[in-house]
Amino acid sequence: MNTTALSHEIVKKTTVAAYICRMERKLGEPAVHKSLGWDKATLFCVFFYFYFIKITTAQVDTVSLLRTVTVKVDSLFQHQKYDSITTFFNETMHSKLPASQLESVWEGIPQLYGEFLKFDTIEYRKLDGYWGSRTLSSFKRGKLWLLLYFDSNLQITGLFLRPSADNDGGYEPPKYVDNSKFYETKTEVVTGSFKMPGILTIPNDGLPHAAFILVQGSGANDKNEQLFSHRPFQDLAWGLAAKGFVVLRYDKRTYIYGEGGIGETDKITIRDEYLDDVKSAVALLKTKAYINPKEIVVLGHSQGAMILPLIAQDNKDLAGFIHLAGPARKLQDIIPDQMAYLSKGYENDSETMQAVGKALAQVKLVDSDTLKLNTPGDMLPLGFPGSYWLNFRKYDPLKANVKLKKPILYLQGQRDYQVTMKDWEMLLSKVKNKKASFKLYPKLNHLFAEGDGPSMPAEYTEPGNIPEYVINDIAAWLGGVLTERRTVGSKQ
Repeated sequence: MNTTALSHEIVKKTTVAAYICRMERKLGEPAVHKSLGWDKATLFCVFFYFYFIKITTAQVDTVSLLRTVTVKVDSLFQHQKYDSITTFFNETMHSKLPASQLESVWEGIPQLYGEFLKFDTIEYRKLDGYWGSRTLSSFKRGKLWLLLYFDSNLQITGLFLRPSADNDGGYEPPKYVDNSKFYETKTEVVTGSFKMPGILTIPNDGLPHAAFILVQGSGANDKNEQLFSHRPFQDLAWGLAAKGFVVLRYDKRTYIYGEGGIGETDKITIRDEYLDDVKSAVALLKTKAYINPKEIVVLGHSQGAMILPLIAQDNKDLAGFIHLAGPARKLQDIIPDQMAYLSKGYENDSETMQAVGKALAQVKLVDSDTLKLNTPGDMLPLGFPGSYWLNFRKYDPLKANVKLKKPILYLQGQRDYQVTMKDWEMLLSKVKNKKASFKLYPKLNHLFAEGDGPSMPAEYTEPGNIPEYVINDIAAWLGGVLTERRTVGSKQ
């Protein structure tokens, strides 16, 4: 793959990479419709995926009509009839997703997934009043679900492309992992009616162990934080389990239920997105006989690291925290820097600069007096409504980290363009916690994969793993923390 050429394509508004590569982008969604752009694609890597349920006999007539429309739309995609596809759109989708953008996305997919092969399984379900269908689209190097959502008139009101859960993306486990030292078992993190599938990775010696809970960055991340061939959370789970630690990783609530399904409309906050589920994960680990309940550590990446002080407030007895590439600034303060970095060289490109302007307008609204609880998500960063930002904009991650007195290990990649050295230097200069440790890695990017030169989105399409030295540093740090805790405990 020509990395330079792909970098150019990802930065362009019409690129499929900025859409498929889990960078906070959607073609459209029920109730909150989004046009394709690369603006939020520069934030944090995310995937979107829904589980479909069986339908009842009473719904057969509707499903029959849905199938007719879905099969027709699938055929039109296959034959590249994009104008004809838009005839099935409702009025809102017509304005948000023109045929030209459909064409740009669909015809860009082969850059990443190879040539189109066929459409396969079609499934149906109803969610929050919207009927939906999904078709498995097979390409030479992977599979994508083509999701359609319909309004009450059976017009298309949302359209998504989402990687299939059975894609490996070309992932290869790190060579340093010794699989003979651990086993894995499926589990669920349950918060009320929400159920998040998870995996426990467990050393196979049968002894009680310290445990990690892994918390993803912003957006609808799966349990592995998968991005193309990268699975940083699987690398961490397998690497740390081989060192003698239990690791819990689970699908984020937004990954299973979508942003609109994780809480009451106009009331969604960071608690719905993260905090309650982390609390449930802690409670789950405390029920396991092979886990020492006093030796549970939370490892957060990106926004998951940013909110570690909030997690600490909820869970007073955690043994410590690991902070991977977490912002020291508010999210709305780092977006302009990301825009400037990725738009460099495209100042004369009207489409790119229009997308930048839209992103900056969204950021400006976050701190505006006109922001309301019911401000729709398509006017704001990350697609979350006003309720989320009214709550989250009060949070100052630097001040919160300064107040945190628990053991914490700060890790940062020097080549990270999403959370930069500016954030790192703020933490390094302001955090005076005697139990804090800091480690900077010159060759790592935001995914903690190695590379050379300035990091760009195209780099994420290249294979990579978290290096063994990162695993060793985490294991050594926690070993020291636990030794100190056990020594102090024995003296009391």
